[in-house]
Amino acid sequence: MTVRLHNAPCDYALALAYRADNTWRPLPLIPRDESFIGDDGTVRATLRLEPRADHTAFELSFTSRLRTRLRLSLELSVAAEPFHIIPGFLWGDGNLAHSTPGLIPNLTTQHAGNISCSPYWECRADRATHPVSLLITPGVVAAVSIDPYSEGKPYGDGADDFIRNGVFAQVAADGAPDACGVTLGYGNLPKTFRLSEQFLPSTAHFITAGVARGKLFLFPASSRLDAHRVIRHLYDDLRDTPRPPISPERAARDIVDAFLDVNWHGADGKNGDGSSSGVASPYFGGKPFIENFANMRCMDEQKTHLIAWRTAPEIGWTGGAVLGYPLLAAGHRFNNPVAVERGLYKLDWVANAYNPASGLLWDVSGKNEGTRLNWWWSGPLTSDAHFAYTNGSALSYLLRGALYTRDTMKLPAERTTKWIDTSVKALDTIIQLQLPNGSFGCSYAGDRRAILEPLGFAGAWFLPALALAHRITGEKRFLDAALRSLPFYHHSVRGLDCWGTPMDAWRAHDSEGVLGFIRGVLLLHETTRDPALLRLASDGAEYEYLWRYAYNTRPQCRPLKGSHWNACGGTITNASGANVHTMGVYLSRELIELARLTGDDYHARRGIDGLNYGVNCASLYPDAAGYGRACVLTERFCASDGMTVETYPDGSPASIWFSYNAWSAAAVLEGALACLDM
Repeated sequence: MTVRLHNAPCDYALALAYRADNTWRPLPLIPRDESFIGDDGTVRATLRLEPRADHTAFELSFTSRLRTRLRLSLELSVAAEPFHIIPGFLWGDGNLAHSTPGLIPNLTTQHAGNISCSPYWECRADRATHPVSLLITPGVVAAVSIDPYSEGKPYGDGADDFIRNGVFAQVAADGAPDACGVTLGYGNLPKTFRLSEQFLPSTAHFITAGVARGKLFLFPASSRLDAHRVIRHLYDDLRDTPRPPISPERAARDIVDAFLDVNWHGADGKNGDGSSSGVASPYFGGKPFIENFANMRCMDEQKTHLIAWRTAPEIGWTGGAVLGYPLLAAGHRFNNPVAVERGLYKLDWVANAYNPASGLLWDVSGKNEGTRLNWWWSGPLTSDAHFAYTNGSALSYLLRGALYTRDTMKLPAERTTKWIDTSVKALDTIIQLQLPNGSFGCSYAGDRRAILEPLGFAGAWFLPALALAHRITGEKRFLDAALRSLPFYHHSVRGLDCWGTPMDAWRAHDSEGVLGFIRGVLLLHETTRDPALLRLASDGAEYEYLWRYAYNTRPQCRPLKGSHWNACGGTITNASGANVHTMGVYLSRELIELARLTGDDYHARRGIDGLNYGVNCASLYPDAAGYGRACVLTERFCASDGMTVETYPDGSPASIWFSYNAWSAAAVLEGALACLDM
């Protein structure tokens, strides 16, 4: 018998199955009292439904003679142009039109035999930022959510004293329909996806009894944006914002101290506190670091002692101006002249990175690295090209620094003349190359003024830079170019289809480009006061929340397991990785301001979650993390089973990277500083 939902806008079916002999066995349902019962002599299941105003609540329970797990499917018999999302884990077919199979989960019937390509993908529910599977078709949103954890003792991988549940997505293939759904007891199918290119054998929790609750959604939709209704609903149910043991001001002060004492490496080869900077970078001929901030790692056997690994030579994104601006602002606020000096130094360094042949900034420019384009971690993806992400990020922070020195620090205008001149020259190049559709492109030639790769979302990072250039110079061309680009980038936001920003993400969908979009649109609103821009900013923010955890997970590995770390408010980087990072923290003030401008408190709560997340992460050091000192920060926190590639000396997996990533600390510093006066 088909179970019916109220007010359904399309034909559908709700079905149960259980796992046995590596396949799913259907468990037909029959009505009994106010429930539906499935019983084949091996498994007996009960499904209770409770219709509500905008969804149907369910409770699913079962007992079994064998170790198994139960699957609840919401099937659409005819799903035109299906678009599946498991937030933070799976995005449609993984952007196969512009990327290569074999890297991330691709939900598809194409490329049969490729390890990443399957019409069915299932993962742990806590791998998703919201434990839900969404199926969006023109005119319809369908979704099923579940408690990420249930009481009970599972069999199989791990020694948890509770059950981890799962979510899945399915496209029509071999007689099976398009479907979204959940599992009581998780399974990673067809493989366990750890990070890009790493597909491990399947893992699962099998049980003989269990109970879980969740929600079913099936409603008419005018666009993909209506999927955010589900996310808002689940957020209200699940939110568990972190409660840091230190204040944002304490975190900001300690982050600054760590930057100056541990992260800065001077011309004498010493750290800021006078200690040895450790070994020289293995990447640059064994030379010592000279007058720069560094990324650091625990390379000793016990993973407890940080040493300099490489400088932070990027002009933006994960180095350069991203560090310089918040350090400058913190130094001024806390009356720390050394922090001011080092912040100015870092921004001067970026302003000197202009490449006259291309009219843009060298993406990597530093004392030992020289002036260059190619990168150190992502190989051929980033060789011999300028990138919109690094240039846009660097220019926006360079101009923010110029405004800060002028309006807050009251420094002489000539102190930052070069910052502005360099930014204006580079942005004039971007305007010259702007495409007819409004796009700024993603990558550029280094020897001439030309776009190499026009597709992708990274160009949205020029929006805040253009808005600030207009504010500083009064020149209308910067404002016009920014406004002309908005339809192009908003189209991707509305389609939940933002990809192509971080260069190490293999064109997977990501969360980092939309941060520049949100910041830029809000800056444009400050200038134009056009209320329509608030709708664009809200759309961008709600896309970002798809990547932002709404709840606290239960990490499976130390040191996060059993610690006071809390995933809520942290953002997954992109669909090719699974680590939860701190980048969204610096948008905290903007989200709180968006709530004030729109009257929608949802954005404020999300912004507060992000701030609390970042400050709480900083408070893990050194006691919970096991290395470093107060408020050093790694860039990798593992909320679930993804990205757990670092190991302890005994070979057991770790839920963090034993590192000190300067950009990660800078993001928390920026977010904390921005919110101190709110």
